[in-house]
Amino acid sequence: MEIITSQWLEDINTEFKRLGIVDSEEKTVRAIEKWSQDNVSNQLPSEDVDLKKLHHHLEMQEAKIRSYFLTQMEKDRGWVEPPFIGIYYFRGEFWPIVVPLAFGRVGIDIIECLKMPSDLKRILVSDETSINEYIPVWADSIDYAYAIQEVERQCNDFSKTLFRSADKHLRAVISLLKQEKASSASIADARMSLEIFLKAYLSVKEGLADADMRKQIGHNLNVAIDRCINHGLQDLNPIKAKLHNFPDVGARYEAPEMTLGELWTAYRVAHMGGIAILRHLTGRDSRNTIQRR
Repeated sequence: MEIITSQWLEDINTEFKRLGIVDSEEKTVRAIEKWSQDNVSNQLPSEDVDLKKLHHHLEMQEAKIRSYFLTQMEKDRGWVEPPFIGIYYFRGEFWPIVVPLAFGRVGIDIIECLKMPSDLKRILVSDETSINEYIPVWADSIDYAYAIQEVERQCNDFSKTLFRSADKHLRAVISLLKQEKASSASIADARMSLEIFLKAYLSVKEGLADADMRKQIGHNLNVAIDRCINHGLQDLNPIKAKLHNFPDVGARYEAPEMTLGELWTAYRVAHMGGIAILRHLTGRDSRNTIQRR
């Protein structure tokens, strides 16, 4: 797998200076896009690729870029390496949502965290429907960033392993959607992420072990989600109605071509399911604290 070297970072920074690009965040976004376009397509998952290792590798490369272009001012403001980079679908493209690592009580501009061209941001903000669709995605992203870390305090060893696995699958979805050409393979990771989140929750609430889950649930999302709802997780009810968007687990190697809308729906169902569980267990919920401009 290709890695980012210090020379590559210095060379692209020189190119940015030549082009008159001075904003550190713009440098970061452009550098990630450039490296992804040149390298990620050669590392797309196949039957011979370990998806967890691939996802971890891509995260490490992005972290190198972000660390290189980080300014002291950003660091002093409490914005360091983001704990989570979510995604938002708008106008036929997937755009990163960079959740900052913030210390103490700091104000966060939720539009600034959405990394898309300023002209598109103005369109989004000026349209009531679009901004109302974006706000819950942002709330889910920031709550997820911190709750996925906090939930481990309530976990036994098995459920902790499950939460970590579900998280890796969700981040793999994001990596596959952020590419120059979004991959239909992301839908399999989205399905797996949701399944494992549900099982992780049942492991905490019912003490189920791996053998119990294989026997009682298998890969049946409907059975798993019903058992979670029985524990009071009513936020999963809207998600249950969308489970039909996922292909059967046995079809994960067929890799049919999916529309971008279908891939977005699959990600949102997995993300909403995961954050519903994390909110229920950690109590972290920022949905009522977001202020409109």
